[in-house]
Amino acid sequence: MDQTRCGAPKVEPAALLSHPVRVQILAACDQGEVTPKDFVLQEDMSLESINYHFRELMQAGFLFITKRERAGGAERVFYRARRQGIVTDKEFAEMSFTKRQRLTAGTIMDLARRAMRATAAGTIDRRPNSHVTWDAEVLDQQGHDAVMVGLMAMYEFFRQVKKESAVRLQESGEEGIYTYCGLLGFESPPEQKPGARPRRNAPAQPQG
Repeated sequence: MDQTRCGAPKVEPAALLSHPVRVQILAACDQGEVTPKDFVLQEDMSLESINYHFRELMQAGFLFITKRERAGGAERVFYRARRQGIVTDKEFAEMSFTKRQRLTAGTIMDLARRAMRATAAGTIDRRPNSHVTWDAEVLDQQGHDAVMVGLMAMYEFFRQVKKESAVRLQESGEEGIYTYCGLLGFESPPEQKPGARPRRNAPAQPQG
């Protein structure tokens, strides 16, 4: 299965999203209308630099302009994402290790920001079926690969549910629930000495 990663574009992914702020721009524009000035308020970067990143994403076909407004003597330009950026396993393998790290760091930073905003707003715990779970174990290569395939199957399931929900919401007029689904699966530094055997199930507690 040719897996994909959110946060990077299909066209020249290593070059286009080598800067973490572009991952954040693309994610924000996928959520709603955004102006470059919105990012100047968040990042320690000049408006000229932020505008450059927006132009690069737009020229690559990932953003489009929704409207323009006059604000004093300046013009405010609003952008939306045309589509999410995707990097396949093959494209990821062809990237240098440094650019892989930049891409991953930018994606994780955006995921963390969204989770912390949801925590502060209380929405992350509003519904009893919200899901935040993690686990770790020593796996063989086959087991590791099986988990990664399973995560991608969940991602494809989420994409299908999005399409079906959009149709139902349009027909019913129901108020939607803005739902965030983040998936992580990776090799972790060992928490014990290298080469240690996997944990065994603990023996049952004696009765009585």
